[in-house]
Amino acid sequence: MVNCHPYDVIPGFIAMMHNGILHTGNTADKDKSDTWHFINDYLHTAVSASPELVYDAGFVAMLEEFIGNNRFVFMNGEGRMQHVNFDQGVEHDDMWFSNTYAWVPSRLIPSYKSATLKSYSYTSSYGSYMDDEYDEMQDYNASFGIQPRSISAHSAAYDETAYDFPDDEDGFVQPDSEEIAIALTEADVETVELWLEEMPAYTITTLLHCYTPSPLSYTHRDDLCTTEQGVYDMLMEGDASGLISSVTKSYGSVGIVAEVICYYLQWDVRKPVSFKPTLPALLA
Repeated sequence: MVNCHPYDVIPGFIAMMHNGILHTGNTADKDKSDTWHFINDYLHTAVSASPELVYDAGFVAMLEEFIGNNRFVFMNGEGRMQHVNFDQGVEHDDMWFSNTYAWVPSRLIPSYKSATLKSYSYTSSYGSYMDDEYDEMQDYNASFGIQPRSISAHSAAYDETAYDFPDDEDGFVQPDSEEIAIALTEADVETVELWLEEMPAYTITTLLHCYTPSPLSYTHRDDLCTTEQGVYDMLMEGDASGLISSVTKSYGSVGIVAEVICYYLQWDVRKPVSFKPTLPALLA
């Protein structure tokens, strides 16, 4: 429960939701999420002293620069909201979506190509990640014969099955966390490489959300070539956007990323949160 959104910044008055993986991490207490630590270490004291700070343009701009490819939304007890990195999302029908890598916009929004998609550029220490999700999603859908919806879902002629993704026997299947765990245990580079080719954003974000990398005792970073060291550093830092950019912009890098994942790092399952409710003291 302690790691469920929304998180209190000022308990009972200002809350925050977060999408992404923060570089500040959670090493101090791995039972708490990176979001919890960020609020505790950076936001709580300052915002408690001045609640209006989360609506200050300068403060929001500073947050945007610091958190990079992450999105925050604050809301106070009066319902006033503030987005951080608003332009990294998609706005449609008065709704704002914090990402498009975890879903297929064209299946929900027939006019997605002409919708108010705000492409963004996130520059990490390893280069720039140009987020052009529409073309990537359209190409992926088209490989299975799936096209954007051309008629309303309320029309009598609408056929939901025309937009279904294939079953197991029809082709590529999206891996779950357990399948990724098996591939990591068996150092199955070919399978990881296939996942990175077919669904890079999903594979990388699932990997980094479910597992924590740590150095191996018998292979060290200094033993790797420069390109492998760059991938190694991005994995250790949880730089999902940099990794996605690497595998989507250069086909030859897919194999390198897969090899570093399988051969040069130890992967541990992120610890589940244990929650023990505190019972109120009995009155005398």
